[in-house]
Amino acid sequence: MKKTGPRNKPAAKGRGERARNALLTEVFENAFDAIMILRDGVFIECNGKTLELFDCTREEFLQSTPYDFSPPSQGDCRDSREKAMEMMDRAHAEGTHVFDWRHRKNNGAVFDAEVVLRSFTLGKFKYLQATVRDITARIAANAALRESEEKYRFLVENINDTILIMDARGRITYASPVVTRLTGYEVSELAGRPVLEFIHPDDLTGARDRVTRILAGSLQVAQSAYRIRTRSGAYRWFQTSSRIAPDASGVKTVTVVLSDITERKAAEDSLARSRERFEKVFYSTPVISAISDVLTGVYVEVNDSFTRATGYTREETIGKTSMELGLWVRPEHRAQVIGDVHSTLGPVAREILIRAKSGEVRTLAFSADTITYDDGKEYLLTSAVDITELKMAETELRLQRELITKTTESVPGLIFQFSMSPTGSITMPYASAWCESVFGLSPEALREDVRSLIALIHPDDLDDLSVSIVRSAEMLAPWQWEGRFFDRKGEVRYLRGDSKPEKLPDGTVLWNGVLIDITDRRKAEEALRESGERLRTLINAMPDIVCFKDGAGHWLEANEFNLKLFEIEGVDYKGRKDSELADFSPYFRETLLACETADEQAWRAREPVRGDEMIPRRDGHPMTFDIIKVPTYDSDGRRKGLVVVGRDVTERKRAEKLIRLQRDLAAALSGTVELREALGLVLDFTLQIEGFDSGGIYLKDQHTGGLNLSVSHGLSEGFMQMEARYSADSANTRMVLKGEPIYMEYPRIIENLTGVPLDGIRKKEGILHLAIIPIRHGGAVIGCLNLASRSLPGIPQFSRDALESIGVQVGGVIGRLRAEQTIRDSLAEKEMLLKEIHHRVKNNMQIISSLLQLQIYRLHDPRDQDLVMNLQNSVRSMALVHEKLYRSESMARIHIAPYIRDLTNEMLQFNPIAERVTISIDAGDMLLSIDEAVPCGLIINELITNALKHAFPGTEKGVIEIRFGPMDGKRLLVIRDNGAGIAESVDLQKPASLGMRLVNALLKQLAGTMEVVRSGGTEFRILF
Repeated sequence: MKKTGPRNKPAAKGRGERARNALLTEVFENAFDAIMILRDGVFIECNGKTLELFDCTREEFLQSTPYDFSPPSQGDCRDSREKAMEMMDRAHAEGTHVFDWRHRKNNGAVFDAEVVLRSFTLGKFKYLQATVRDITARIAANAALRESEEKYRFLVENINDTILIMDARGRITYASPVVTRLTGYEVSELAGRPVLEFIHPDDLTGARDRVTRILAGSLQVAQSAYRIRTRSGAYRWFQTSSRIAPDASGVKTVTVVLSDITERKAAEDSLARSRERFEKVFYSTPVISAISDVLTGVYVEVNDSFTRATGYTREETIGKTSMELGLWVRPEHRAQVIGDVHSTLGPVAREILIRAKSGEVRTLAFSADTITYDDGKEYLLTSAVDITELKMAETELRLQRELITKTTESVPGLIFQFSMSPTGSITMPYASAWCESVFGLSPEALREDVRSLIALIHPDDLDDLSVSIVRSAEMLAPWQWEGRFFDRKGEVRYLRGDSKPEKLPDGTVLWNGVLIDITDRRKAEEALRESGERLRTLINAMPDIVCFKDGAGHWLEANEFNLKLFEIEGVDYKGRKDSELADFSPYFRETLLACETADEQAWRAREPVRGDEMIPRRDGHPMTFDIIKVPTYDSDGRRKGLVVVGRDVTERKRAEKLIRLQRDLAAALSGTVELREALGLVLDFTLQIEGFDSGGIYLKDQHTGGLNLSVSHGLSEGFMQMEARYSADSANTRMVLKGEPIYMEYPRIIENLTGVPLDGIRKKEGILHLAIIPIRHGGAVIGCLNLASRSLPGIPQFSRDALESIGVQVGGVIGRLRAEQTIRDSLAEKEMLLKEIHHRVKNNMQIISSLLQLQIYRLHDPRDQDLVMNLQNSVRSMALVHEKLYRSESMARIHIAPYIRDLTNEMLQFNPIAERVTISIDAGDMLLSIDEAVPCGLIINELITNALKHAFPGTEKGVIEIRFGPMDGKRLLVIRDNGAGIAESVDLQKPASLGMRLVNALLKQLAGTMEVVRSGGTEFRILF
């Protein structure tokens, strides 16, 4: 081993110092307690435990003071700074100082700690090492221990139980102070005495046995109840709990806890007796009772009232819950009851609804509370009384009260009690709240002094009120009165009082009644009266029938026009029916009875009914009224009233009739061409005017100037012969030609014309009045319309207006018919002349045709013969047109179909190939004018001639079709053959033949076009 030289000793020493410092640092940093170094009262170093304990950083802790991490004061209320300085000074003085200190962490939390301060010196500085240990848990444990000891001591000394300790011989060695309060013995009196000495003789054997077994160790714990003699000699019941346990020296002792249960035993005895009584009450009470398990709700017992109320037998109930039986109408109520029982720790009462087995819902006054049975379990005792009928009665009573209250509040008036004593003093024991809202007087104020209400009565009505009250009191008759009051605004209100008095035993008269506010009614009555006056004024001013009837048809109101119309102005019509009023107006009896029947029809219709009714007049001119009847009904459907309104539409009806008459006459005359027929129509229509029954129409003779009777009606043969003609210079003609209408009595007219009174045939005719209406045309009188009446006392104005209007209308018709007849005569004459012209043209053309035929016989060249023959055919086609016109009813148009047929027949008649060719014609019933028929016939002649000549060479047979008809508003002529056809090289627009050039020229004359189809023969389609 190498020896270490002297130079190595300092190095070794240095290494030892470093190791020692490292060890001290490790101990310092890992110490269980917080360690810190102070110099001059300021922390200059600390370990990690310190930072953990104070919940701060090193920077926050160093250079701080102890009181910086302390609350303002310590537990002894001393200032922390002052006391900290004192503790540090003491540590410097004594070297070491240990004390408890209350610190505060950086987060503000306060904790208790044990502090050890040790003073040491390094160099010239003095330091303090502080070791701090958190003793919060220790302090809490010490406090809990002290509290436990105090509680134990308090419990032993103050509980109601006595603690005894007896030795192995059964003698008392300790007794708690409570024994004196429970038994009367002082603790010193019990020391050393046997426990069994105090036991009741009846309980001694059992007590001795248990003490022996406990002392022998065969029974560790024994609980019994015994009667123990007190110092007064009386016995009290005690519950004993005995346990063997050695004392501090190891000697066996028995600790006995005695609990006085005298009251409990008495309560148990009482409870047993009470249970017996409870069971008797439970099963016999009419209260619905049940006992169920609190937790499960299972019924363990129910009484008879329960089974009667629910309908479930005891057997059906026990063992089931109320939920299983469906008793709760609202199941959530059971949970609420259980919760209330537990929360209130007492009985709970409420109303519930249950559903019986029958389904009937009943209301119960229900209460529930918990009880404890002998088995120690808690049960729910429920009791209930069926209050269904009571609730119904309460509901009805509540509704009645509400009804009374609402009725009282809704009554527009004062409900009151008013009394008057035998001495005459008056009071108002009751008044409804209405008086306060209207008069500003509270019911209380009126009970105290009714004079405040009397002061509001109108002075003019006060005496009448007093008289009515006295009269009602004397006769005990119903009190009724109407009068005026001033309300709180000073406005007048009308009140109507109704009450029936009763006399009380003391002679006081009491009225129970009501004062109804009838202000609105009185205002309405006044307004109604004014409205009625206005209505009467209005309806009396109307020139119409106005009548109001009740539901039974009695007249309630009628205007003067209505009364005057039926001639009952002086009759008391109100309350009478139409049939009753008929007795007062015989002339209108049937009319009034018909009105009553029409009223019934309106009632049955149950809606407004409108129609025309005729009412006769004494002057013979009945009136027509447009009657509207409006029935009204009560809310229950019963008849309430009938409003009858009728407007005189006589003139309108007459005007409508005359307008219809003139319209129908005009319509009839428009289709008439014969003058005599027209005059007959005029006379027939005019005799429909009201009141006329006969008449005639005279026309002026255009040659003689006299008047001739053209048509007549309703006149005798002799009369017509006498009045058939008037010469131009006769008085009758001169009177008519003056042009003035005449309306006069017939006898007077005859006397004016003849100068002698009416007699003979004229008188026998029985004419009363005659209307002579001049008929004008072109400003001149051309005749007259005479209408006679055998019934009218006079000719009314409306008839005169109608006759004069018809006279003007007839004049125009006569002028028109005469002009039309002249035109017809002229047309007939010209038509005959035109027919003669057509006939002569046709004859002349026949002569030309015959001359051409003679020329053909003289010609020997076939080409010349063909040329002349074609010319002859053209002449024949033109002659045929004139022949058709001559024979036609129309002189301007001919029917094309027969014309084509006759034309083609004549062409085939002399043609040698006629036997080989068939011509088919399809032409509708169309008319062509002469300007169209002549060129059209020439075209047909040329095309058919060409077809006969060129289409069927040799012996070939063929068919030529001719169709003629409308197309797009024009006419289409189609001529087709099925022959050889025309070669394509032949230009038909510039034909070489004379016949085709003629066809083109005729097309221009018709303003037509031609289309040629050259397949399967030749087809010409000409449209014009």
